[in-house]
Amino acid sequence: MTILQEDFDRYFINYYCGKYDDIFIQCYNSQKNYKVAGYIDFYPDSTKWDPGLVNGVIHLCYPKSHFNDIINIIRYEKPLSLIVDPQNKYGYIATAIEPVGEQEGV
Repeated sequence: MTILQEDFDRYFINYYCGKYDDIFIQCYNSQKNYKVAGYIDFYPDSTKWDPGLVNGVIHLCYPKSHFNDIINIIRYEKPLSLIVDPQNKYGYIATAIEPVGEQEGV
C-alpha cells in the first residue's frame, strides 16, 4: 500500500466527558466541498494505537498528553496535511516548506 495524504483547512473538536472520555478532531478540506480529510484521535497515555485507515479515511492516533501540541499546530500552521502509511503503521501531520520566522500566529 502507498502513503496517503489528505490536505485540510477546516476542523472541529469533539472533547467528551462522562461515559465517553474521548477526544477527536475531525479535519475537512473546504476546497473539496468540505470532504472529510481524516481524524486525529487521542487515547489514554497508557495505551498505544496505530494510525491507519478506517473505511478509507485517515485516522492519526496520539496520546491525550499531546492534545495541546497538536491543536497548536492546527491553529497556527498552514497549509496542513494528514499523512498515513497504513502498511508500515505510521502517520503524521505535516506543513508545507515555510520560510523561517514567518510567525503565522502573529
